[in-house]
Amino acid sequence: MSASLSQAVNYTISNANIMKGSRLYIDLFKIFQDLVATKSFSRAAKINFITQSAVSQQIAFLEDYLGKQLIIRGKNKFALTHEGEIFLRGCKEMLHI
Repeated sequence: MSASLSQAVNYTISNANIMKGSRLYIDLFKIFQDLVATKSFSRAAKINFITQSAVSQQIAFLEDYLGKQLIIRGKNKFALTHEGEIFLRGCKEMLHI
């Protein structure tokens, strides 16, 4: 795991309870996990009762915040980058605490 990605994930996880709107960060972890599980923006949206556009925007926010691409997108193609795999492990740990 790159140092900056590790620091960003750890910072977000460790400060989630004290940050204003901390629920948003936990929701982002769940949305990311659901997206990976379904490999579909529309199915992840349905699971989380939001629009497909909202899923796309939230994943873009995560990637911008972390400064790393997490998902390789393409027509009929979905894959995690190395950083995406690392972030997914962090999400799973956070959601199963």
